[in-house]
Amino acid sequence: SESDYNLKIYRIEHMSEKFKNKSIDNISPDEINQALIEIFAVNPATGKPSAKRTLTRYIDAVSSVFEYGIQNRIITYNPCVYVTPPKNAPMRKRTALTLQQRQAIMSSDDIRYVPAKIMILTGLRRGELTALTWGDVNFKEGYISVTKSFDFKTDKVKSTKTEAGIRNVPITKS
Repeated sequence: SESDYNLKIYRIEHMSEKFKNKSIDNISPDEINQALIEIFAVNPATGKPSAKRTLTRYIDAVSSVFEYGIQNRIITYNPCVYVTPPKNAPMRKRTALTLQQRQAIMSSDDIRYVPAKIMILTGLRRGELTALTWGDVNFKEGYISVTKSFDFKTDKVKSTKTEAGIRNVPITKS
């Protein structure tokens, strides 16, 4: 997606700043590890320690540059092959709503909970729900047509991440 692409470019640019005075064929795995340790300590975007997933994505982004260099015979090996995120990098864990949380949302008459209720009852993601228009809701046939998603980073409606994301979701009586 556009936001993933922009994030990859940002990561490549951020890492290239650390090596701006070095030739691409003189960057060692140890130097990349050192740059990752700095990003691990302070994420440039948040100012907080970076999660393992973020560090892995930095490695992937920089690795793609080295792979491009190999394909074009500028360099002979990719030093990122020997790089791994620090072992003590935190892994952020996602958790589903508890039964009590779902019950509290579903039993509330507060209009602010309507989007959460729809997501609980249909399985829609936040971006899919946000991108819905009345034209996507077919009360007569009893379904919601999911064909797009909202990208919160770019503030734009975009296509679904994959073709499997395009679907009709049944509307329950609830």
